[in-house]
Amino acid sequence: MMGNLPWIAAVLAVSLLGIVLAWLVLPFATLTQTGAAPIPAPVVVIPWEAIAPFYLAAVVLFVASIWLVRRQLPDVKISGVLRVGQS
Repeated sequence: MMGNLPWIAAVLAVSLLGIVLAWLVLPFATLTQTGAAPIPAPVVVIPWEAIAPFYLAAVVLFVASIWLVRRQLPDVKISGVLRVGQS
């Protein structure tokens, strides 16, 4: 599980960064046609139902890639690769 920690931390960090930026930027970037602040003020709504499939897809792709690499790894003859430069 420790090998997965950087990947999980990266997904969580990027998600948190996106949420924080949305809450910080949206109220200042939203203006009416006249340039005035809109009334009522914008509210950041995070559609977790729409985001969840992307997180699920990321987990499935990560597990599939680890499975494929572990399946192909025993076939790699690392000694042959390392000795290619020697003649």
